[in-house]
Amino acid sequence: MKEILNLKSMSDDRALSFIKGKLDVFDRREYLILKTHLLVETFLIDYINTKLSNAEELFKDANFTFRQKMILAKSLHNSSSYNWLWDVVLELNKIRNYLSHNIVISEFNSKISHLYKLSRGHIFVEKKYKGIEELRCFLLILLGEVYNLNKS
Repeated sequence: MKEILNLKSMSDDRALSFIKGKLDVFDRREYLILKTHLLVETFLIDYINTKLSNAEELFKDANFTFRQKMILAKSLHNSSSYNWLWDVVLELNKIRNYLSHNIVISEFNSKISHLYKLSRGHIFVEKKYKGIEELRCFLLILLGEVYNLNKS
């Protein structure tokens, strides 16, 4: 649930402190999700470009959302063995939207756990990795899978 702020009722010092506190807290996990999302989008566009003879025209004037690009790429990829990947990419997009539209990130861990569950049986991270290193390894493998769409 989004936190509702009533900045009018805050003193200037309290409002400034609140804002500074939100900007000073930097979570590398959030950064990893945002960067991975951007790279996945780049790979999806590249994949679409390889499948369509004149994709530049498609993207030139249209303002496709990430989800629309993913659906287009999925429709161009005719292998049902990749359905899990589309589910994971869609969930990554949901997490990115959650991070981008919420000041207080209280459900991040449960969203990451759900991402892991969707990929079970397809993405394997060694048990020695925990926390941010586990997420980093997971996202690297996910990026490799999306990158390799051109090869399948």
